[in-house]
Amino acid sequence: MVKDRKGQQSTTVIRRRSPEYIKEKMIEDVLEHFDFDKCQYVMKQLNWQWFGRGIPTIDELKYSARQRLESAIAGALDRKDTLPLNSYYFSSSGGLKATAWRNRYWHLEAINLEFVLTEWDSDGDYVIDKKNENKTTERNNL
Repeated sequence: MVKDRKGQQSTTVIRRRSPEYIKEKMIEDVLEHFDFDKCQYVMKQLNWQWFGRGIPTIDELKYSARQRLESAIAGALDRKDTLPLNSYYFSSSGGLKATAWRNRYWHLEAINLEFVLTEWDSDGDYVIDKKNENKTTERNNL
């Protein structure tokens, strides 16, 4: 029991967790619930190998996932970075993509781990193709 300001016993216990403790618990939660078996199964079906070392083991996938998560978290919490408030930062390699969000107080808000087979996005910037004005292509593909 904790004593309140008046010296009486209080049944409420407030525990502050360090940001490092919270970060580690979030990483452990993601690694515990992420389906690494499914990732490895897909990689075997596609013969997806990492840098000539073959298809990664579950332990290698977990190790790489932890590295991705820690990198994304470090980027999101980097005070030298000029990302706007409530921004996110990601790190990806070998199909694993980790994303970390921070809030306006520079605290870790959330993390996410994905296994990405394919992805496409567009920011809406298009320019007219000079050869055929009826077609448009993305600026990045010119």
